Amino acid sequence: MPLRNNPFQLLYFTESISDEEYTKLFSPVLINEALAIFQPGTIVLEGVQGSGKSMLLALLKPEIRFAYLKDDIPFPVPQEFSRFLGAGINLLRSGAIDFGARMAKDFTELQCKHLVTLFGDFVNFWIIDDILQGLDIYGANQTLASELQIDCSKNALKRFVNHVKSKECWFDSLRGATDYSSLRSTIKKRINEYRRFLRGHSTINESISNTSTIAGEPISQVIRSARESGVIPNDLHVFIRVDQCEEMVRLEAKAEEHDLHIQFREVVNKMLGTRDSNVSYRLAGRRYAFRTSGETRMHGTIASLEDMRNFAVVNLDEILRRRENRKNWIFPKFANDVFRRRLKWSGYKFDDVEKELISVVLGGSLMSIKEKVKCYTKNSTRFVLQMDDEWPLSIRQTLLNLLESDPLSAKLGEAWVRQQIKNKKEASLEYLHEDDYPWERESKKWWKKERLFLASLQIAAAQGQKLIWARKDDVINLSGSNILVFVTLFQHIWQAWLRSQPLSADWSDASLPCIESHYIQSEGIEEASDRWYDKLREETEGDSRRRFVSLLGILFRNGLRADKDMSYPGHNGISLSLNDLESDSGVYSILQDASVYGAMVDMKHTPKTKSRGESRKWYLHPVLAPHFQVPAMHTKEPMYVDVRRVRKWLEKAQVIFPRETSPAEEADE
Repeated sequence: MPLRNNPFQLLYFTESISDEEYTKLFSPVLINEALAIFQPGTIVLEGVQGSGKSMLLALLKPEIRFAYLKDDIPFPVPQEFSRFLGAGINLLRSGAIDFGARMAKDFTELQCKHLVTLFGDFVNFWIIDDILQGLDIYGANQTLASELQIDCSKNALKRFVNHVKSKECWFDSLRGATDYSSLRSTIKKRINEYRRFLRGHSTINESISNTSTIAGEPISQVIRSARESGVIPNDLHVFIRVDQCEEMVRLEAKAEEHDLHIQFREVVNKMLGTRDSNVSYRLAGRRYAFRTSGETRMHGTIASLEDMRNFAVVNLDEILRRRENRKNWIFPKFANDVFRRRLKWSGYKFDDVEKELISVVLGGSLMSIKEKVKCYTKNSTRFVLQMDDEWPLSIRQTLLNLLESDPLSAKLGEAWVRQQIKNKKEASLEYLHEDDYPWERESKKWWKKERLFLASLQIAAAQGQKLIWARKDDVINLSGSNILVFVTLFQHIWQAWLRSQPLSADWSDASLPCIESHYIQSEGIEEASDRWYDKLREETEGDSRRRFVSLLGILFRNGLRADKDMSYPGHNGISLSLNDLESDSGVYSILQDASVYGAMVDMKHTPKTKSRGESRKWYLHPVLAPHFQVPAMHTKEPMYVDVRRVRKWLEKAQVIFPRETSPAEEADE
């Protein structure tokens, strides 16, 4: 038996593992797709929760680079892009988010605005301290210092301090810094003063209030001084990370009480908008962090940020999204590499030559729908067919005979018969013979393929069974191209397998297990789906979003089960015309939020009729499919709806309140 531990128990790694562990767990698969991160220019790195943003940005940290060197592991960034110095701030871990908590109800407008200025000053000094920390790390290692041509000799650092102090951006805040050591102490002392303030232990020191700096300017001047003094060469890029920008949304929510809900963001915008060749910023956050406020103005000015001029966007969701050409879909390769690294890190032993470890552990890549239907009907096929009494006896008998050997084909046959009757093609039923089922013909292969899952769904429901989810293909598809979802699915699959082992099991062997039972896999997948459904409420307005998702999930499930002639196998999603959507900005915004918060996925849709114009379609996130017992895959056309219908759903889910309608609208309804 293998080790008694769950390699996927820990979901979030970036902030909880050591630098040495990072080198073993980081998957380099996405690097080539996100090379812009390692090139000059400001980048906004966005993606839903768990898309891998922080893991990628961690490569910019000097500590991580040193860890690769120490472990004798090649640095995964291509050599031509590896000449950089990185530093930054995590808005959550640094405590920057706590500035919102220091607002008091009796604060004057001037006090509130001063707090925003202090926020910018705190970010400045935190990042500068991290820049100097990076210089210390590189300066202490001759190999890295030589590779990047960094000079941290005593004379170079002395020149550096003199250059820094000569800049006019400090407003005497560096008074008393006579050498490099005292410079570092002065900066750390200021940060510690802020941390005491943010924890509520003190008011801010008056000397800090009187010497607060302009957002971004001291960072630029420190880097300029490092070049002028010869500490770093002119061709060494400097990348500044600002991670977990979604925390700005929470900070803004608190600040909104004082009409400051966008001014904290404007401070960060100011840093980006300088277009200073000395520094390139790297902002990372969940997608909603960059769309909650449409405000792009820079603090203290009337100027605004411009996409592609002030910054470029790297969207990990788009990079990982499945395309029509599955061969170019990078997520399965990414997931398999993460899977392999987790197992190896956890102590499991396996042959490194084996490429498809997911299939090895789960007992294959695919469990066919036909195999699943056999499980649903292993005890009885009594309720599979729901034929009408008016049908010719010969038709009913033919389907009943087929039911004994192939319940799935019999269910498809029932739908085919219903469609012929519905379309007034009863004559075609006369040619229904047991040696030539029309729905099994080559000419009908796409008709059949599009309805296979729907047929199995209806069979499972009729038999009182839950859908089975198992094997690699189901896990990959349910992940929705999100690595956190993938890891969550395996966390629960592994836990379900551990629960199934006898108390007398021998856990001394580190060999890789084969969790072959599809019942165990399905149990774990259902648990993960339920957990993800519960997680929807964690984000801003999550309860409302979950109610809407629940309404849609039940609507899809009931509609698919009731679709006896299987005319609408694609009705596990909705499509709306953009012209129609733009007529109701409230509905459009809620649908967009559902996507950026990861509750749904949206994509461009080319409708059947050109007159409908440009459209978009929305589906529940695939991981929610087991919870609602609906298909995770997208086949055929989604449900065509208009914005008024979606508004009615939102009202029913109590996401928005009903609005007054005109007599004409009421008559139309």
